[in-house]
Amino acid sequence: MKFSWMQFKRKPKKEQLSLPQIQARTLATMGAQLRELRQEQSLAIDTIARQTLIPARLLRAIEDGDLARLPEPVYVQGFLRRFADYVGLDGCAYAREFPTGNESLPAKPGWRGSSLMQLRPFHLYLLYIFLVVFSVRGLSESVNSDSRSPDSSISPAQTADNLADNPDEVTPTPGSGDVSLPEMTPSTVTANASSSDPGNNPSQQVQVGVTLTDESWIQVVADGETTFEGMLSQGTHTWSANRELTVIAGNAGGVMIAVNGDEAQPMGAPGSVEELTVVADSRTGAGAGNRPTSAN
Repeated sequence: MKFSWMQFKRKPKKEQLSLPQIQARTLATMGAQLRELRQEQSLAIDTIARQTLIPARLLRAIEDGDLARLPEPVYVQGFLRRFADYVGLDGCAYAREFPTGNESLPAKPGWRGSSLMQLRPFHLYLLYIFLVVFSVRGLSESVNSDSRSPDSSISPAQTADNLADNPDEVTPTPGSGDVSLPEMTPSTVTANASSSDPGNNPSQQVQVGVTLTDESWIQVVADGETTFEGMLSQGTHTWSANRELTVIAGNAGGVMIAVNGDEAQPMGAPGSVEELTVVADSRTGAGAGNRPTSAN
């Protein structure tokens, strides 16, 4: 009698990839597709760079799938959208394929799907009884506590009489009436106020001057609307708004900010992504802006 041996192959475990690995693989695939479409249309990198305001070195990094030469994933997604639009794709839909880590996760089936964990009317009755019992117990303990200490309260009349009889007892010592408050680190900077009469100009317009000492990606949002988004080289640019103005820089070390004519100050460290919001002050006509905060 012969026996045949059957070999059972174990199912290979699914490879678990980290977010940077997924981003690198996705970018490599998308970059190859964009390069193929660009070459089919005989488009030069420099031409696309001028039209999309994306530096040529970043376009080459996208085609090469090199994340190390690119800024934060959220900005890479924006570059992919404009690149895809230019070569004839649906940029918004195409860019969504690149994960940034901010996508909402699908809802997992919770306890509602389990019949063992479903609340039934009987459970609700027990819950109601539990709440009523503890509410009554807490109320009774509060009443008993008040009845046991009748002398703990002093009437205003008794207090006034005691103060009149012993005026020396209420002499305040230096600093005894001061309430110690925790020190607060200022989180805003105030711009120079306008020289015009505040009564005649109740709401001064916010004006921000942006001076670039190095190439940087810039986004400007004035009163809730994006007025500029793209790469800027060295030079000075000015934007204004009626209520508030937000400036986001991809290379904060190469950007100097001046609010309402004040002295320009660096936005942050080289290569860092920083955000600055300047809000109009309707009382004084000045602008107040939050300190640059990292967008990472």
